[in-house]
Amino acid sequence: MNLSKNKKKIIIFDTYLDDYKDFTLESIDKIRSSDCLVVSKNIKKKTLEFCKENSKKIITEEILSKNKLNLWNEILKLFGSYKIITHLSFHNDLFDESSEEEKFFKKNHIETERLLNVLSFVNILNANKHFLTNRNKNSSVLFINKLKIAELKKTLQSRGFGKIILRISSKEELNYFLKQFKNEIFTEKKYRFNLILKNKTLYINCEFIKNFKKFKFHNNLNSLLIEENV
Repeated sequence: MNLSKNKKKIIIFDTYLDDYKDFTLESIDKIRSSDCLVVSKNIKKKTLEFCKENSKKIITEEILSKNKLNLWNEILKLFGSYKIITHLSFHNDLFDESSEEEKFFKKNHIETERLLNVLSFVNILNANKHFLTNRNKNSSVLFINKLKIAELKKTLQSRGFGKIILRISSKEELNYFLKQFKNEIFTEKKYRFNLILKNKTLYINCEFIKNFKKFKFHNNLNSLLIEENV
């Protein structure tokens, strides 16, 4: 890593997989080359042992703070002793608080690098045979973090968009989406809509709408897969 003498850097390694065997080679290299690794003590025992064996210095989150924002402030203080720090954080990746953590350190003039491990919903989709890409033809995936009805409808009308992963942050937002796209779901049927849950996918159809009030929504664990009917 080419850093100037006084340059400080944090590497945010974002993963939902609590198993070192699933770590990418790049992330392992970052852990080994960092001056300090911050990680929760509540991860799998073998993963914690791996981190201890492969880092120069390890500090658990619980020693620093149990509060998220205060934790970031405590990590910030560590730069008084360490030049490069890796924070191993277990989140829902891509759409979660790691981007906020990144903004926090950038605001405090710390160089940031974010590493993504295997995306949680990719494994869920693969297990349910909803593959994001097609090896037999060019395919693309559009990730949308915030629902904007007009922009989304414009994208759908363009056709040939491939697949869309849309973050759904609340049950109310999902209900709003269903009302706005009622025609696309039930009349045109040009698209397929699957809700990505924690460990499965759920096809959105008449039965789903009928029982919507009974549906238990877990915040920050839901995304919507939109794909064309071909």
